[in-house]
Amino acid sequence: MRKYLPAIMLFPTLSLASESPFTLWRDFDTHPIYNIRFSAQDVSFQDQVKKYADRVYRSESTGINLGVDLFPLTYGARFGLGFDVGGYKDTGYALDENLTHQVRSDRVELTLIPMQVSAKVEWSPFRDEWVKISGWHGREWLYVEENRINTATNPEEGKSQSYVSKGTNYARVSGISLSFNISELDQKSKQSLRSMGIHQVYLRPYYLSTKTLKAKAGAFDRTVYGLGFSFQTI
Repeated sequence: MRKYLPAIMLFPTLSLASESPFTLWRDFDTHPIYNIRFSAQDVSFQDQVKKYADRVYRSESTGINLGVDLFPLTYGARFGLGFDVGGYKDTGYALDENLTHQVRSDRVELTLIPMQVSAKVEWSPFRDEWVKISGWHGREWLYVEENRINTATNPEEGKSQSYVSKGTNYARVSGISLSFNISELDQKSKQSLRSMGIHQVYLRPYYLSTKTLKAKAGAFDRTVYGLGFSFQTI
């Protein structure tokens, strides 16, 4: 029995020394964390505007998005604000009087510029944050510009006439993302990024939806699937 006693006494010490890779709760902390994000988006229109867009544009283009997150408080999870600005552009042709066929002499260009402010929550079940889950809800100001160019206005002189419709819509926005830590794939790059103040790099797929609350230029409700990178500061 005596020869096994040292091993028995050592076992609890080893058990306490090894930390679990999982953590469901993070202690209170006010050290600010920043995320810098950029991504490409697949944009789909919803409800009535979808029928219009499918007939006029016939294709849904890819949008881009730039964003910054500020998390000044950690208590269980991280709590903060997200700020986003994006861009989306598509081209097509106006419809005839019966709203059935495109008129090739009337080209239409659509430009959307969304600006969003959201309350955000970020949480990871891993101590080293290999995977992070984020959710957000907020408000969107959507600048809409639709430019109709009639190339047949004066065909003999080769001139065209342009009609511009524009306005800013007000909407709510909600979304969720899943971020995967890819920093460990290249240790040399990781050290270089750390020298610039970047702690982790994440591959970030996400989903968001918008619902128009006040439409001044048509209700451009959208669902968006995005994929991009997020850089977390030290």
